Amino acid sequence: MDTVFRFIENYSDNFAIAIGLWPIASFMLTLPILAYLYRRDGRIKAASFVTVYLTVLYVLALGCFTLYPLPQGDEGLGITYGIAPQLNPLGFIDDLRKDGISAVPQILANIAFFVPLGFIASRLLRLSLPKSIVIGLLASLAIEFTQLTGFWGIYPFAYRTFDVDDLVWNASGAAIGWLIAAAVARILPPGSLAEEDDVSDDPGLVRRCVAL
Repeated sequence: MDTVFRFIENYSDNFAIAIGLWPIASFMLTLPILAYLYRRDGRIKAASFVTVYLTVLYVLALGCFTLYPLPQGDEGLGITYGIAPQLNPLGFIDDLRKDGISAVPQILANIAFFVPLGFIASRLLRLSLPKSIVIGLLASLAIEFTQLTGFWGIYPFAYRTFDVDDLVWNASGAAIGWLIAAAVARILPPGSLAEEDDVSDDPGLVRRCVAL
């Protein structure tokens, strides 16, 4: 358990950054997403607000967890030298042999970080399992290439490791998230699309704000 707590403590500052950015990002991103859902479903429920806010928080937290901390000072990773990419798809076996049980939290974290993405892809976007896995893989690639390129050239070298194993774990996490959403849907089915009789000729304040 001490290993798990130490691993979580390493990311406490990153999560605080995500919490701090949440209000600003929510203002910019939530309304367009709600407008999309309104156009697709013909209605907006209170659960939609909660889901979208949590989605924005998740995206911010994912970025902070995977891209921070950024290099600082005049020397060090990303400034005076870089980290070689890990391209062996079985590299995690070497990590387990070398580090033992202390390597497991990193693997589990890479899976867990993308479980919400698979859940969102299924529950909110209503995508199939293959499409959800592809989204997880593309999101993972975007993060890994951002690390590999030194934040797309902001830093002269890679300041974090491009690890091909992460692609596998992240895509697996998205698949698990989709399966969890499918299981939840059996108990709490997603809201149905609005019928013609549900269309209102006198929309309320919330609908007017979203439309605006």
